[in-house]
Amino acid sequence: MYIREKQIDFYGNPEHLDIIMSACEKQDVSLWNEWRQAHPSVQPDLKGVDISRDTVDGFKLESLNMSEADLEGGIFKWNTFNGSNFSKANCKNGDLFETYFQKVDFSNVCLSGCNMISARLNQSNLNQANVIDSVLMHTDLTGTCITGLAIYRAHLFHCIINTTECDYLYIDDDRKERYPKERALLSDELPGIFSGHSMMNEEFLEKLPK
Repeated sequence: MYIREKQIDFYGNPEHLDIIMSACEKQDVSLWNEWRQAHPSVQPDLKGVDISRDTVDGFKLESLNMSEADLEGGIFKWNTFNGSNFSKANCKNGDLFETYFQKVDFSNVCLSGCNMISARLNQSNLNQANVIDSVLMHTDLTGTCITGLAIYRAHLFHCIINTTECDYLYIDDDRKERYPKERALLSDELPGIFSGHSMMNEEFLEKLPK
């Protein structure tokens, strides 16, 4: 995890990166967690960090800057990232099972192919994010902005969508075909998309109100 040679596109704070990598190399998460506890007002800046195909476990991870990070194939289940910035990050094929992402910036992030079962994304920003081929089952989207969310082939089972904000969705691979085409999505239409037991394939999408 956090192999130093992988950090060719890192744009964050080198000191913050060095602390978390040292904790990983020594297999001692207390090095990172104690530093976080001693500096509660500091937002760790890990912009552009590459932790693709790694497992993250036991670290204090709230309020991070993980924008533009490469997290593809990472295992982050049961962690807490509340208040963090993941904008423009690549989280493709990640395991986010029962992970807490409350008040997180997921704008323009790739969440394609992710396991998001029972994840908590309430009050987060998923504007223009991509969940193509992902599984959202019992996922909490309460108070979340999902305008421009790409949902093609996503599995959407019994999501929690109280006060969820959404003007339109993308229903194709290339994010060119929006739904609805020429009007705003009505709040009472969201349950039929997110709260049922549905896969967003062509057959289901054809049945949506125009």
